[in-house]
Amino acid sequence: MIMLEGADYSFFRRFEYEEGEAPEYLQRDYGITINSGTNLGKVLYEDFEFADSDSSPGIQVADLVAGGVRRLLRGGFDQPEDIATALGRIMLQREHNAPPISLVSLDQTGRVVQPVSRLLRMMGAYTRPMLLGIA
Repeated sequence: MIMLEGADYSFFRRFEYEEGEAPEYLQRDYGITINSGTNLGKVLYEDFEFADSDSSPGIQVADLVAGGVRRLLRGGFDQPEDIATALGRIMLQREHNAPPISLVSLDQTGRVVQPVSRLLRMMGAYTRPMLLGIA
């Protein structure tokens, strides 16, 4: 894990494996010896719950945005350029004006078809800077 030199990570110690707790399968199956490390299960599930979107406006918004992006990229809108523009306006700009969405491919080519690529670029063109004064 990448950590800053001189920073205080003492609050994070509760997530570290205790002596003898580190996973054995890494050594057994892959020959990787782990003497210490972070228990990601503890990090992810310590205070984890599936919130009901009916009671959380933030989750409702995330649901609507994710559904809109999915539908846009699958060709589900009559005016995709307008939708790409609107979705881009509610997203934050990534570093170096990269598109606001990173696609993950499960095939070997990872090729993005031209209409989808164009819509991603449009969304990126309309994103808002995360910090003021950065364009």
